[in-house]
Amino acid sequence: MARTHLVSFVALFGSAEGKEGSSICPHPVSGEAERVGGVDKNSSYHKILNGYNWYTVLKIIPKEKLKEVLSEEVVKCLFPQPLRDKYRYVRSGLFE
Repeated sequence: MARTHLVSFVALFGSAEGKEGSSICPHPVSGEAERVGGVDKNSSYHKILNGYNWYTVLKIIPKEKLKEVLSEEVVKCLFPQPLRDKYRYVRSGLFE
């Protein structure tokens, strides 16, 4: 089961390998697949935003993908409401 999740993650976001073969990538979200099995990018972004604090999110998500991650389509699915409000505020400060 865990292998399936790893395969899905790598297909969606690219390799999890960092420099010099390390197993930690500074920004693992870099792939181009839209969907693997039942997992798509938006649901993965949703889980990242719901599960980690902002500083960890910045370590996981490259700057080029932040606009996509903070899109209304992703943010509207966050729970609870104050978390949605927080990320809408962050989006407005960064992109508007």
